[in-house]
Amino acid sequence: MACTVKPFADDGQFVPVPHLLFDEVMPILSASAWKVLSFIVRKTIGWQKSSDVICYRQIVDGTGIRSPNAISEALQELQGFRPVRDGRKLLGWSRDWNLPVLIVSIPGERKADGKLEPTAFALNKLLEIEASEPSMKIIAFYELHRDNKHSLISNSEPTLLTVEDIDNPDFEIFSEIENLGDSAMTSILTLDALEHFDPAPRISGDWARYLCPLCGADKPRDDAHRSFCRKLPGLGFKCQRCSIQGRLGADADYRPVEVKPSKPKADWREVWQKASPQPLLETAGDRYLQRRGIDSKMAAQSGVVFSGRLYGRAAVCFPIRDANDVMVAVQGRHIDNSNPKCHGAGPVGHGVFATVGAFESEKLAVVEAPIDALSFAQMYEIPAIALCGCPPLPAWVLKRFKGELLLASDNDKAGEDAAATWARQAGRSILTRRIRPNAKDWNADLVG
Repeated sequence: MACTVKPFADDGQFVPVPHLLFDEVMPILSASAWKVLSFIVRKTIGWQKSSDVICYRQIVDGTGIRSPNAISEALQELQGFRPVRDGRKLLGWSRDWNLPVLIVSIPGERKADGKLEPTAFALNKLLEIEASEPSMKIIAFYELHRDNKHSLISNSEPTLLTVEDIDNPDFEIFSEIENLGDSAMTSILTLDALEHFDPAPRISGDWARYLCPLCGADKPRDDAHRSFCRKLPGLGFKCQRCSIQGRLGADADYRPVEVKPSKPKADWREVWQKASPQPLLETAGDRYLQRRGIDSKMAAQSGVVFSGRLYGRAAVCFPIRDANDVMVAVQGRHIDNSNPKCHGAGPVGHGVFATVGAFESEKLAVVEAPIDALSFAQMYEIPAIALCGCPPLPAWVLKRFKGELLLASDNDKAGEDAAATWARQAGRSILTRRIRPNAKDWNADLVG
């Protein structure tokens, strides 16, 4: 029989919820994540349980969120992950160190008939936060691995915790933990975590190549930057860039490998300041561009400058700008004959190099290298943008430019694949046309 209650007049039953949940946690969560967290609190604390088996249908009914994708993203966010997207396409999940790990998902065991039992969820009772600072700092958290064990992340040795440890009121392993910086953290790298970070590795024979979780977070998500190699079907790995190597955590034979963070990289602005950039004209960079047939005055108008010591070597430097025309990185082309020929400072994949008037023109060419952008603009008097490789088009480019997009990547297999990717991204929302240089690239066409 239904009855009427006054919930705000001390009438009915209540769930004890810490004030910090409202004061510190709610402001940093999305609306869906806050709803799902509130539902899990109701199903656990509200019923005096440490964990509860909760299916998607219960979450839909309890939160009103009808989209399974929205629920999945909310659960990932509550476990400290942010989505990695290319436009609307979900590429995977990456650890966001500013997010607290609020819940733990405990996968169900596999039954005799092969079916999995439902997943159980528990609140992270080992979470500690500092409420005295405006931005919440996570003191310690743990991650669930596929064998239902947890690894403590701290400045001490990784410690394996069982599910029973979480509910033990006498468990005081955190008594000596101090504030942690990202550089002090160690972690356990599992195959699950690696595939969350890069769900689309390049498979070549017996090898799978991923973006490296340690040194590849700011790299374009393309095959050229997949330096983390795993021998199939095994779990041994080595990164060809930062040289980290070891063995991923296994399912049946769980042997965790401590992964020490790589040396923190200097902020790209510091690198850029030390490079002492100077105006391009009447420099060695000016003469280099002239040898490659490029009008250096046009290059200077596009923001190109010269540095005599970018990473210790002379280079022509191309500014990389984002949707707001803010410089977010720089791409340097060294003018000597040594390798590597190019060096980037900052998240080059977050923007593009653009020639003058690129987004005000009726036509816009998309090329791979900044020198090709200058070459194309000089030959055809059509502005161009360079993506510094063959990554997907930034979503903001398709929103900002509404004219005809000329897909002008190199005349090789990588260029053809890139043009096909850009065409799929544009879809029917924008007119596209594939054009190819006669030689391999547009600068080769220019110098003929």
